[in-house]
Amino acid sequence: AGPVPKATCGPHDRVETVQGQTTLAERFRPGPARAYNCNLELIGQFEGEGASADVEIYNQCAYYSTAGLKPNPEMKNPGVAVLDVSDSADPKATTYLSSRAMLGAQESLEVSAVRKLLIASALPDVFDVYDLSSDCKKPLLVNSQSVPGLIAHDGEFAPDGMTFYGGKWPSDPKNPPA
Repeated sequence: AGPVPKATCGPHDRVETVQGQTTLAERFRPGPARAYNCNLELIGQFEGEGASADVEIYNQCAYYSTAGLKPNPEMKNPGVAVLDVSDSADPKATTYLSSRAMLGAQESLEVSAVRKLLIASALPDVFDVYDLSSDCKKPLLVNSQSVPGLIAHDGEFAPDGMTFYGGKWPSDPKNPPA
């Protein structure tokens, strides 16, 4: 499709030396860390109890994991936050998914828009499947199953939504990460 056109930065934007990349000097410069923000504008935000490494979108809903490998026992709403983002300036939590895999979903969240499904997996070997077809704001748990010796750290649905391909993690399930 060709090169990406140069971004138009605002007068108060923090701009990288090379568009879209940071140099070693920029990454390790002394002083407080500040985000680069050329051509970015905050429209809205939801301040929950934290976020892990994955966000998935379906229709007017967003799903994000709040926990790492070891959930924080002080969290009021551990698991996966479900947000109504129909008003992008004011996203709202509609529920929190706290089934077995959702409590440690990390990067395993995936959506199949074709099948209207949300899935996640967590250590040691559990997969959860949610139906989004009736209301993406209130997903319905349809299956929570143990698959011994396997966890999909990350993956993708096939285009028809009938097959999920995932990467196994950790490589040695007898010695999971601490």
